[in-house]
Amino acid sequence: MPEEEWRLLGRKAIAALDEIIRERPRTVDQSMVDAVRAIADVRNELVRRLRETGEEEARLRLDVANSALSMAMSVEYPRARFQLQHLEEARKALRALL
Repeated sequence: MPEEEWRLLGRKAIAALDEIIRERPRTVDQSMVDAVRAIADVRNELVRRLRETGEEEARLRLDVANSALSMAMSVEYPRARFQLQHLEEARKALRALL
């Protein structure tokens, strides 16, 4: 059986977050935009799966993906400084999901 699509997308999102955390940018750049899109892809695939199967497990995974997406989106708030720890929390959530 081929690996579930959301898991493949999750690994891609984690790799994108790993790169950003390693580089430690001071502002949002294209790599950050790409990482958020990668997390959104995981979320969207889990939405599709939930609609298709109605499984409670898919709903729980979707909750984690939504949380990771929110954490990644909050990286610039408050505007005082770039909140790198939000990306670390998002990465941790995605790793737990996989």
